[in-house]
Amino acid sequence: MEEKIRRDGQLIISFSNGEKQVVELVGYLYRPWVQVLMPNLFNYSNDNFMIDFGKVHFKNSKTLTLYLFNPSKADGKFTISYVKYHQSIKYKF
Repeated sequence: MEEKIRRDGQLIISFSNGEKQVVELVGYLYRPWVQVLMPNLFNYSNDNFMIDFGKVHFKNSKTLTLYLFNPSKADGKFTISYVKYHQSIKYKF
């Protein structure tokens, strides 16, 4: 996704005496985006966007700190939502 998009246009002003004036316009659309930073202790790859939690026993928990920030010039509202893991359906034969 591009950080900003340029748009060119014209503002045409028509006067009552029949004259016209053209004003060239340039506009930029800035898009917000989120960047993820990790502590240096953890491996993070820009190629596959995978975050490795390492080995964790299912009866234990592990906390990992991620830093999210918006480096763009545009303000943005972002939310983080937990997506529940769907267990596979078990079939009995």
